[in-house]
Amino acid sequence: MVLRYFIKRLLYFFPVILMVSFLVFIMIRLIPGDPARTIAGIMASEEDVERIRIQLGLKEPIHIQFIKWVSNILKGDLGISIRTNRPVTLEIFSRLPNTIELTIVGLFIAIIIGIPIGIFAAIKRGELSDTLLSIFALSGVSIPVFWMGLVLIYVFSLSLGILPVGERGGPLWTIEGLSHIILPSITIAAPSAGVFARITRSSMIEVLEQEYIRTAKAKGLKMNIIIFRHCIRNVLVQLITIIGMQFGYLLGGAIVTETVFAWPGIGRLLVDAIISRDYPLVQGIVLVYSILFISINLFIDLIYGIIDPRIRYE
Repeated sequence: MVLRYFIKRLLYFFPVILMVSFLVFIMIRLIPGDPARTIAGIMASEEDVERIRIQLGLKEPIHIQFIKWVSNILKGDLGISIRTNRPVTLEIFSRLPNTIELTIVGLFIAIIIGIPIGIFAAIKRGELSDTLLSIFALSGVSIPVFWMGLVLIYVFSLSLGILPVGERGGPLWTIEGLSHIILPSITIAAPSAGVFARITRSSMIEVLEQEYIRTAKAKGLKMNIIIFRHCIRNVLVQLITIIGMQFGYLLGGAIVTETVFAWPGIGRLLVDAIISRDYPLVQGIVLVYSILFISINLFIDLIYGIIDPRIRYE
């Protein structure tokens, strides 16, 4: 049953990727500016610019360019970066581990902050602590990522001087690497922590009002046993969905965070590629983003059955 569902989802996987690729291919060419002129320079003659356009294949019809690009993708070739003259594959995969690292650390922080806050707020429903925690969660969702990043830089780096800013300090398990990732990971985690807190609170309140929870209370079970034995498991399916969605959101949010903190990931690489009209690099990065996001959703769907045996794949 699971295998059949997996195959069915894979059949949707490739058309979605193809559609996303086509939209990106078209939209990137609507951005004002001429990549050939960018490469040649402002002082270059029109003959030099025209020669570069021919080398890049920009003189060919759009549909021919797209067909060639897709056929090269099937061969594992994402093209050559216009800006650096290096293979797009090398450019992306030299930066991708840094983005994945930042996203995973941010997701971990969001989970360990947001979910306990949501559980505690649900238990203290209607009390002052519930109100304060709800305000905290709403603030995390509402505050713009770039603004929070700038505030953290001003407070902890410029004013207090206790945390560094800029680039990646090294492997995560080293003091230097850990100190460099703290501020960007907190920045990227704040909105997701607020989402986790709000979803967990509402789900927990719904579960706590069920008949079997009242029965467990009537039997004299302690509240912590009820929460961990009965409530968490029932809330977990919905939380897994949100975690999967937030992982994709964090990947997208890394674009802003990496730019603010000069983090060497593919988000910052994408911004530089758009500014320099680097068509192949932009297309390659967005394609990788799309594959990651769709793969995460597929993985989340498949583990539903492990968490809740009542779910059946069709």
